[in-house]
Amino acid sequence: MTYITDETIREMETRYGIPLEAHVEVEMNQMEYQLMINSMYEGRAHDITLFILDGHPAKELVVIQKHLHPSGVYRAPSGAAHQGEDFTAGAKREAYEETGLDIELEWYILRMHALFTCGSMSQSWISHIFTALPAGRREPRVIDTDEIKEVRWMTFNELMTDVRDRMLSLGSGGLKYRVMLTDIVVDEILKREMDKETPQSL
Repeated sequence: MTYITDETIREMETRYGIPLEAHVEVEMNQMEYQLMINSMYEGRAHDITLFILDGHPAKELVVIQKHLHPSGVYRAPSGAAHQGEDFTAGAKREAYEETGLDIELEWYILRMHALFTCGSMSQSWISHIFTALPAGRREPRVIDTDEIKEVRWMTFNELMTDVRDRMLSLGSGGLKYRVMLTDIVVDEILKREMDKETPQSL
């Protein structure tokens, strides 16, 4: 079954821009590889990751901590479009479930192609990453309490120093992937913010 068609991708690129493309290979341990396989109901092999910003220039973003995350681990919220669900509607639904925020997608910033491996096993995966802005209320709250432990605003500096170091120290392939993804996205966000603040010569 196809969750996200080529036609859907072209529509997203028309509405939100053509993203950067990145390709990575990440080794997982057996437990996290199996968790990833278990999430692939009806063949789903993608996620939609949302960098929800506080505005422009962006100083903070919304991060989540799942119940299964070790202490000190936070990352951008993510989820999947349901079979046959409109892509934008699916992204907004996931954002609300994980953060309690209504959002507007802004920028299709990165399409990350991953090959997750575990010994002789391997599985391809695609993360579709967008920036977004809150539409309305700005105080996040947990809606999906079964999966999400905490949601909060966090500065880019905290995410890219203490949290990044903590995630890499744990030796998790899945968390390493999230760090790799975040490194690229934050770099692009900050470059865009810098470009906006730089006066253009006449």
